[in-house]
Amino acid sequence: MSTGELLNIEPLELKFPFELKKQISCSLQLSNKTENHVAFKVKTTNPKKYCVRPNTGIVLPRSTCDIIVTMQAQKEAPPDMQCKDKFLLQSAEAGPGTTPKDITPEMFNKEAGRVVEECKLRVIYVSPPLPPSPVAEGSEEGSSPRVSLTENGNLNGSEVTRAFVEAHDKSSEVRALISKLTEEKATAIQGSNKLRQELELLTRNSNKSRGGVSFVFVIIVGLLGIVLGYDSPVIVQGAPQVFKMENPFQSVGPGNAVEVNEVKNGTLVRLVLPGVGENGIKVWTENNTVFFAGEGEIEWEGDDCRRKYGGSLEFHPEEYRADGVKAEMKNGILRLLVPNAEAKEKKEGK
Repeated sequence: MSTGELLNIEPLELKFPFELKKQISCSLQLSNKTENHVAFKVKTTNPKKYCVRPNTGIVLPRSTCDIIVTMQAQKEAPPDMQCKDKFLLQSAEAGPGTTPKDITPEMFNKEAGRVVEECKLRVIYVSPPLPPSPVAEGSEEGSSPRVSLTENGNLNGSEVTRAFVEAHDKSSEVRALISKLTEEKATAIQGSNKLRQELELLTRNSNKSRGGVSFVFVIIVGLLGIVLGYDSPVIVQGAPQVFKMENPFQSVGPGNAVEVNEVKNGTLVRLVLPGVGENGIKVWTENNTVFFAGEGEIEWEGDDCRRKYGGSLEFHPEEYRADGVKAEMKNGILRLLVPNAEAKEKKEGK
């Protein structure tokens, strides 16, 4: 771990399990140690060989940011598995409310009198794990594997070869699965970073404009994937707002995953939760925050994987009474009606 005045960087060595003709990824985490926004930029001596996402960005105060470095598929291995490629990570303090769109090359220019921290990262190739040694069928734990003999006392080569091939195939499947999960995790991390930056931009714009909508709240809906289980947060700010989820088979009617609308005496939140029955959802409140969790029904016989949902809606206590929420689950749609606070009713009554 590198410990500077602005960021902690881990790890300092980018390790790639090298395999020919395969795209390989590894991750890097930045931790902001300060109470200020920190801008960063990643450079490499071989930009055509690597893809860095994000290569520039903002790390919010006391928060972290994950970077995914992907090495393009290589046609040949380097001599002695040694790599001379290097990365340089630059960081500099940024002003309050700075977003990735505000980053310029001048922010990392030392000649302008700015304090710019730099950290060099090495690239290391790691040999992939070797396939396990084939064990002949019928061998016992702790004993040597038995080898088949032909009638003339020679080794039965076909059985040994078949066992080795089967073991190698299984090892290849495991490596392919790990590589696929790594890529999907990288995509999920990129999405999370993008949403965090968009939320910061929304907050910044909201502070500039107080007119129009009389309240600001944030809804974070954690939609749990039914296959891999990655969190995929949906962030909505202000009202009315919608989150698009197009259904190619739907011709008319509301088609959004999340809708927030201000109605008489309160706010109506509409959440689309396919597969959840009328009794399949639980709603409760704490500290003027509405929480919900539930799971869908089994859709067909033999199916043991249900859709799962969960999230929270935080409301400003001077604007809304979350403890008075009215919830209705019907036809796969959760409707939450949150009443206005007494202070807001009096204000609007004037």
